[in-house]
Amino acid sequence: MLTLTRSQLDEIVRHALAEPTREVCGILGGRDGRVHRVYRGRNVADTPETRYSMDPHDILAITEAIASDGLDLVGI
Repeated sequence: MLTLTRSQLDEIVRHALAEPTREVCGILGGRDGRVHRVYRGRNVADTPETRYSMDPHDILAITEAIASDGLDLVGI
């Protein structure tokens, strides 16, 4: 099981509401089943209204940030 705080859930919802016609992407960093940080990614899919593909540069930057923050990738 993965645990998020209310503010983390709100952050994910804000991301979705900011781009209401597109699928949104992100990665969750945490430890021991708890989310510590929500990292937003950009959707670069050809049809972002119905599919998602996170920008490879975002994936690299986010995974480096997760490692730098001493966290694990716990969700996409």
